[in-house]
Amino acid sequence: MKDRLLRRGYLIGVTALLAGTRLQAGEAAVIPVKILVDPQTVVGKIAPDFIGLGYETSAVAQSNYFSAKNAGLIRLYRNLSPHGLIRIGGNISDHTAYVPDGIPAVRPEENVTIINRDRLVDLGKFARATG
Repeated sequence: MKDRLLRRGYLIGVTALLAGTRLQAGEAAVIPVKILVDPQTVVGKIAPDFIGLGYETSAVAQSNYFSAKNAGLIRLYRNLSPHGLIRIGGNISDHTAYVPDGIPAVRPEENVTIINRDRLVDLGKFARATG
């Protein structure tokens, strides 16, 4: 547990340094930073038994997120285990309603998120596109 907290503190510190943020007397000065990522460099591999990713139900209400058009997310899922899953749930589930012909709406926990038929159709197409 202590090692995990030390690593987390280290990562927060490095992130603040990379972001160019100086915390002095309650003020933050931001300096633009450019980070380049080489997609050919492998820094780690996803374990073959990795199960999948989880989302709040409000992610389903977002336009074009779980969609056959979201090539980046589809590629991410295709790179996971062939037994991977999409877990949709979380706290927002208690404040989510299905309104078949309603207007989808992503709202904070104290309000009701709306998911409609079209968003569920998009979710199905997304799942099929991931294989």
